[in-house]
Parts: sequence; structure tokens; C-alpha cells
Amino acid sequence: MIIGLRELLKRAKEEKYGIPAFAVEDENCMRSAIKIAEQMKSPLIVLAGFKEYSNEKELDDLDYRTHSFLHYGELSSVPVALVRDHTYHYEDAIIGVKAGFQCIMADRSKLPFEENIRQVAEIVKVCHAANVDVEAELGHVGLGLDLEKDSNVFTRPEEAAEYVRRTGCDALAVSIGNAHGLYKGTPKLDFDLLKEISAATDVPLVLHGATGIPEADVTRACQSGICKINVGTDTYMACRDGVLNADLSGAKVYGVFDAMYGGYMEVLRHWMTVTGSAGKAV
Repeated sequence: MIIGLRELLKRAKEEKYGIPAFAVEDENCMRSAIKIAEQMKSPLIVLAGFKEYSNEKELDDLDYRTHSFLHYGELSSVPVALVRDHTYHYEDAIIGVKAGFQCIMADRSKLPFEENIRQVAEIVKVCHAANVDVEAELGHVGLGLDLEKDSNVFTRPEEAAEYVRRTGCDALAVSIGNAHGLYKGTPKLDFDLLKEISAATDVPLVLHGATGIPEADVTRACQSGICKINVGTDTYMACRDGVLNADLSGAKVYGVFDAMYGGYMEVLRHWMTVTGSAGKAV
């Protein structure tokens, strides 16, 4: 069944568990994700539409894939929310709304505080009129390989409270020591800061850049206010490793897709366990 992100995260916030949000690239990914979610009895959040779509072919591709994902989501026995991830321009958000996403992730985290608020509030107004939720970001979550985490880009609790109030966003991605992609060394999340942000805001919090964070820290974060955890790099690496580690000699090459999506499904199973979403589907 298809469900809105805000509704899906409400229970997660109340019961202190997280729901992993997985990168989904095609129909096989979507079917594999739903298969594992149903096995694990876990709600599912799908991340799609990463690129900034700027030409007709790419727009057609987004529209086609989104309708395909929605179709399989409707057939699922567990709740599924479809999120258009990291839109940077107003037009990108509207494209996502028209395509049928339940949530638009509006990323203005590189902008000054007031401009971030102004642009996200405008998107929230439009999206809410179309019954679409909005995830926003305050503090900047950079790239693990390119950025040594600086406390200046961390989310500030007092700003988070004002930001949520003035934008009306439905979920807030925070920066507490996390980063997209692969990390330099072992990331260290600031749990005291997370506690302060959680106390200052009333919306579900989101953690981007889960790949590489120790399992115990992921579980702790989910118990401390994080309701949605984005998992991208881990899924791509699982697909790659599934193929590289498989015996695809001779006629066995026909098993290439089974190898790819087999690794993908195992990663999903793992994250549903670590975040505590397993068994939470209703």
C-alpha cells in the first residue's frame, strides 16, 4: 500500500525506531525491496530521482519509473512511501509532485539560514496543497570522502526549532557528524546534540549518510529521535559485490541479475534489523 511519509514516520517517532530509506534505481530494485520488506514485515521508504532532471528524455524516464514504483507499492502488503530525494530547485520539486511522489526532499542546506527558510516554506505551501509531504535539511550533510566534518555545519537546536516552525516541513534531516557516501575513518555522531535537537523540535528527524556508521550507533540514533535513515552507498556496493563475487562463467552469466539483486536484498534485510523497523508494518 502507498502511504505518506509523515504518516509512516509518526509511529516510528512515538515508538522510537527508525525506518531505512533505500536507493531504488529500477523495477527490479523496487520488486526486490518490497519482497524483503514483506518478509521482514517492515515499512519501506523508497528514494528515487537523485539527478537534477533537465531534459525531456530524463523527465520521461523519471515519470515512467515513478509510475512503475507506485504500481508495485500499491500491490505491496506493507506500507510504502516514495521520496524524491535531494531536489535543489523549485522546478525539480514540482516535477516530483507531478510524477506522484508522496514526499519531496527539498535540500537548501548550502544556503544562508533565512534564504533556506524562504525557499523551503514556498515549496511546503505548494506541496501541502497537493497532499505531498516535505523533508528539509538544516545544517549541511556533505560528502564523507571530501569533507572533514566541521562543527560549523552541524544543526543547531535553537535554529532547528525556528526552522521547523517557519517552514512547516514534515521531517528534518540533521547534521550531527554524518556525511553522504563513504567516510574517512569511523564517523562519530554527536548524540548530545541529537538529544537537544529532538527536544527542540516536534517533527521526525532524518539521518543521511548511514553507510559506514557503526551498527550500535545506528540503533542508538533510532532510539534517540532519528526516524528515517537514508541508505544509498551500501546498496550500490552490494549490487556491485554481488556480481563480482558470483561465478558467472559460461552459461552461468544468465544469473547476473540474481547475483546483483541478491546482494541488494541482503543489505536491506540487515538495515531493517539494525534500525528496528522489522515487524513494524501494519
